[in-house]
Amino acid sequence: MERGPQKEKILSMETPKNLEIISAIDALREKEAQDEVDCLIKHGKEEEIKEVLKDTPKEVRKELEETIRFLLKREHTDIEVLEKIKKEKDLHMNLYITDKGFLRMYNREFSNHKLSEALDTIIKKDNLKEEDLSKIARFNLDMNGLKTLNDIGGHSIGNKALKIFSDILKKGKTTNWLQEMGLEVTTSIDGGDEFGIVIFGDINLNEKNDSGEKLVETIKKKFFEEVKNTDVSRLIDFSNEEVRKKLEIANIKIEDEFKFEISTSVGAVTFDEIVPSLSKKIEEDVNYEKLIGGIVGKMIHEADMRGIRHKEDYKKDLTFKNPTLRKLYGIGRENLEIAEENKWLKEENEKLKKELKGLKQK
Repeated sequence: MERGPQKEKILSMETPKNLEIISAIDALREKEAQDEVDCLIKHGKEEEIKEVLKDTPKEVRKELEETIRFLLKREHTDIEVLEKIKKEKDLHMNLYITDKGFLRMYNREFSNHKLSEALDTIIKKDNLKEEDLSKIARFNLDMNGLKTLNDIGGHSIGNKALKIFSDILKKGKTTNWLQEMGLEVTTSIDGGDEFGIVIFGDINLNEKNDSGEKLVETIKKKFFEEVKNTDVSRLIDFSNEEVRKKLEIANIKIEDEFKFEISTSVGAVTFDEIVPSLSKKIEEDVNYEKLIGGIVGKMIHEADMRGIRHKEDYKKDLTFKNPTLRKLYGIGRENLEIAEENKWLKEENEKLKKELKGLKQK
């Protein structure tokens, strides 16, 4: 692969291994970029149309390319062209919005796009430094308590909790704090009770504070505490007869002072942690887009594994600190059905015993 002077400088003997890997990825990107044709430049409307297409995934831009060519060939005013392109873009972008309309949130595909976009920005950066690789992070968050709310209170209650949770991620204190620092925060619902966050900006997320804690760890704690401290105690009425029956079946006793909480597991990974594993991928016969997709997948997987470990540790901790909440988190429709069946079997067994006893007495 041909490399310009900047790439030769990066690949000097003093260059950290991670930057060598990124340089090789960037060379692949440059090679493929030479073959791309931008239809917009030819028509003198490049900047205006780029602004309309800002923040749209590459797939959407590709799908719109033919439409844009067609519109530019026809005799439309500039305003008409831009309006039509915007309308087409909005139609395509609906594919990137969750089907849970009440959440008004992007889905995982859009989150992947934003992560890919951030990775591309870093990879093609001139004078790349090691710390630049720590300016992108993927967070996976898994809401605790949704299944409990769905199965005890009904899906309407569960949806209210989902809305509260999603609003915390989209516009809560932690997200506002990050945005005030100049960081870009993209939130998404990945399915069910699973959410994702992509954080990107000009701040090293592995930088340590005075206490020696990395910024990425501080962010994890802030999201966790904000969710945990949000009052959702009114979502379930434990005095409701139907709710009480379900709790009785599950053998859970609710004390008067108990307050239900939602919480979240949080797993996070920064780009620099993934880079060392990419050297073999570059040697394989893959294109740049496929390579970026692989990096996105690796980051999501690692964040997910860390989130699972966090969930396990938190539930173990709850066993001692809040056993009632731990039991409630374990409730599910399947558990209730099994418990109800066991109760019925026990009652039937008692009936048989009485009948047998009556027969013996005769």
